[in-house]
Amino acid sequence: MAAVGAFQFPVDARRGAAREVARLRRGLERFDRDVTVEVEPLAREASLRSLGRRRAEVAKWLSARPPLQVDVAAHIEGQEVSPLRYWLVEEFFVDVGSTNRRRPSAPPS
Repeated sequence: MAAVGAFQFPVDARRGAAREVARLRRGLERFDRDVTVEVEPLAREASLRSLGRRRAEVAKWLSARPPLQVDVAAHIEGQEVSPLRYWLVEEFFVDVGSTNRRRPSAPPS
């Protein structure tokens, strides 16, 4: 709810009625809490191994590309939508054959 101020709405958009806003607040109260999920050790180890293999695959793929003037780690860490991140992901999936999409156009500037 706090982030709603960052969204743009049409000038003539209807404002949320008190009932709708109250329903959203109840949902927020229900879901805005810490949850502890017990870890299955064998599944965790398998996941970590799989992630390690994927990271190595992506690192190898990136190292074979022309250098990009971008901090890839910062783009991955951030939560905002990045045209460059989207382009890199599309390029990667086309190159490793994980999609039937065509190669995307040049990277965004």
